[in-house]
Amino acid sequence: MTNGRFPKTIASLFIFLFILQAERIFAAADISVFTKNLEVLLEEKHSYSGRLHLKNAIVFSKRSLLNDLKTELLILNEIDKTFSSTYLTILDAIASGKYKSGSVSGPNAFQSLQIANVIGQKISQAEVLYTQNHFLEAKRLAQDVLQIDPTHKKAIELNARITDEIFVKNDDKAFQDLVKQLYDEGVKALRASNYKQAEEKLSKALEMDGDNKQIKKYLEIAADKTRSLKTEASKEKLIETADALRTSGKIKEARKLYEKVMGVDPEEKISNFYINDFNAKSLQNLTKAKDLRATGEIETAFHAIKTSLEFYGENSEALELEKSLSFEMADIKNADLKQKEINKIYNKGVAAYGKGEYTEAIRYWEKVLKLNPTDAQTILNIKKTKLKLEEEKNNIEKEIQKNLDVADMYFNQGFMDKAKAKYEYVQRLDANNAQAMVGLEKVLETTRKVVDEKVSKR
Repeated sequence: MTNGRFPKTIASLFIFLFILQAERIFAAADISVFTKNLEVLLEEKHSYSGRLHLKNAIVFSKRSLLNDLKTELLILNEIDKTFSSTYLTILDAIASGKYKSGSVSGPNAFQSLQIANVIGQKISQAEVLYTQNHFLEAKRLAQDVLQIDPTHKKAIELNARITDEIFVKNDDKAFQDLVKQLYDEGVKALRASNYKQAEEKLSKALEMDGDNKQIKKYLEIAADKTRSLKTEASKEKLIETADALRTSGKIKEARKLYEKVMGVDPEEKISNFYINDFNAKSLQNLTKAKDLRATGEIETAFHAIKTSLEFYGENSEALELEKSLSFEMADIKNADLKQKEINKIYNKGVAAYGKGEYTEAIRYWEKVLKLNPTDAQTILNIKKTKLKLEEEKNNIEKEIQKNLDVADMYFNQGFMDKAKAKYEYVQRLDANNAQAMVGLEKVLETTRKVVDEKVSKR
């Protein structure tokens, strides 16, 4: 060993052997032993939160408040992993009933705590050395821990990692020292999450030792990590774009991108949250559409189902309802167009009626009844207009008879021009009136005789 590591290892083992010999001396140690060890830990480097919880644990230990102490130790075990073994030792003592107010029973309580401290220090040192690529020193410390505690999980894992990573030279190949240097630099970069650098170093090493399985293994790991980073960057970009689309109201487009992210990473939290939110809103609008349709509010129901499909376009039930509502909306549209045409014709009838063109008005309204035979107002209008026509007809007949009588009177009195004017007026009222036609012939005949007489007398 160099740099003073060997003396420290000997000192640690000496402490361990001393502890084993002192078993009976400390068997009767009271609760203050644990309190003192927690106070010693307080002198070490901790985060602000770790220091706060450690102070609380010391207070609770002094007061024998075991439940509160247990809570603090559980928290410390999660946030302060460096001294995890110490916290777990005390927790084990509490769980086994050894740690009681006033004393610690059992022969190994204080001893176990000291051993845990030694183990914790060794593992911490080994991990630092491992990250610095001092594999042999790190492996030796991990094995020291395993001699003390063969089941120590961290030591087992670290020892296995180091064994796997230590470069195995092949003396039959050239440039093995350079290959090892590139390999070590690549693995170190990989461990530090510098995946691009790791790929570069390991690729160069593989060029020089093309069939080296160790190099291939870690090069593949570095490549996978690089791909993962690219995928992660791509996911973040997709999520950012999807968020922008969602906030601008473009739900369909946003959903496609969230689903694309989930295709790469099904557990991605943001995409999962919004997809679930979209599904819930789709179902909410589907229910709303059903309720509106049931009350006959077809157009509003149609808008609701469109919103439902905006949130989840593959909802089969919503698609089916949209299809049905589309037909119903088409019927409504056709009915609206039909009604507009009916209203147009109807209003032409109203205009004709206002001008006194009753026959024309009836003609328009009869067209309305062909399109809507049950239109009550149109039926009433036709009846009313027919009465008007009947009344008008009676008035005309009276007017005709009155003028015929006057025309006959003028004829009998010899006022041929006046008689002629009346007969012609009757013809304008009734072109086929026989009496007017006969009267006009008589007037013309009489007029000719008078002219002939006047001509002959001259």
